[in-house]
Amino acid sequence: MRFSSFLLQLVILFAVFFPAQGLLADVVITELLADNDGTLADEDGDFSDWIELHNSGTDAVDLDGWLLFDDPDGPGWRFPAFVLGAGDFAVVFASGKDRSLAGGELHASFRLDSSGEYLGLYHPDGISVVSEFSPSFPPQREDYSYGPEMGDGGVPDSPVYFDSPTPGTVNGSGFQGFVSDVVLSHDSGFYEQPFEVTLETETPGAVIRYTLDGSAPSQEDGRVYAGPVEVADTTILRSAAFLDGYEASYFDTRTYIFIGTPAGNGGVLNQPGRPAGFPRTWGDGILADYEMDQDVVTDPAYRDEIAD
Repeated sequence: MRFSSFLLQLVILFAVFFPAQGLLADVVITELLADNDGTLADEDGDFSDWIELHNSGTDAVDLDGWLLFDDPDGPGWRFPAFVLGAGDFAVVFASGKDRSLAGGELHASFRLDSSGEYLGLYHPDGISVVSEFSPSFPPQREDYSYGPEMGDGGVPDSPVYFDSPTPGTVNGSGFQGFVSDVVLSHDSGFYEQPFEVTLETETPGAVIRYTLDGSAPSQEDGRVYAGPVEVADTTILRSAAFLDGYEASYFDTRTYIFIGTPAGNGGVLNQPGRPAGFPRTWGDGILADYEMDQDVVTDPAYRDEIAD
């Protein structure tokens, strides 16, 4: 009888100091946006960063006293009395404003670092981890959010990026990351001699595509980079890198300008009136003419100075 009573007391103590992980796991950090430029404004009209929580359980959870940390060794930000209903979402602005008005918005005392940092949701004891990105969430890009895709039955899956943030609602389909930008061997500028441009990206398996007519390359359009690009005349080189399951790199545009000579060796001095890829009209229907007046280019009074 004494042994049974001891076991009962032990079970009660265990339940108090070590809450059931299933209950803790019902509330999950489902989305964050660490570089908010125009996705969701707070009540002050500021585009503060934000964190989304979701109660995936069947019972409401009182978050009173729970904590959010952006540093596991820091003081954290403590929730006021706030009940998150079953299946509901809550958005906490990581604005640094540290306020929670009755019936108003929740504002944590810290901001998020877009270069990546720790983020965790804790039980009121400040020890029991409920949900976290550890050791840190990865670097973020402006107005892209990050969080787990929701699998069958609303169960969180591996975290991904989202190009269409959904604060307060279920996450859509995401992608694994961003393709590193294309690095070009030559900067824009004026050139006199032909040269070769090399293009590289640090993302393994990514395909680089480029165009020479001023149009933007895409995953389906543009030349596939297979070796150095020869540039011998005025050229607009646009490039980007692509990989299935990833967001494309930023587009990069380089303009290489060759002046040419009055003798007719290409360049700006000898470009045609309608170069391929250039707009055919200027302004309100004015027919474009990109050609320099050859009477001026070849005139003995100007030809020796016109290149300068």
